[in-house]
Amino acid sequence: MAASGKEEGNQVGLKMGFRIGEELGFYRGCIDVWNAAILSEPTCFSSRVQKGIKQMDELLCQYPLSATDIIDSLRLKFKSVCATLNIRLEYDGYPKASGIDKSGF
Repeated sequence: MAASGKEEGNQVGLKMGFRIGEELGFYRGCIDVWNAAILSEPTCFSSRVQKGIKQMDELLCQYPLSATDIIDSLRLKFKSVCATLNIRLEYDGYPKASGIDKSGF
């Protein structure tokens, strides 16, 4: 019985680790594209958006230190940057709570 629980815990951990890694990769891709746009045309985004992108990049660099706090901050900053850009973009694998209205993003 204990071996079964350990195996189940291992599988759940692997699944959650994969999901988080996939989400972090999504954010890294967005940051890289936005930074490439900034390098090509430095005035393409407002200073507020550029600051948000920089903060997202810094959060990703800090990620392994305090994973839960950083992923929550990264999600909020991503939503803020997208809202400021007036775009609807979200990570499809993000766990959604039922009953939450996400029409604003």
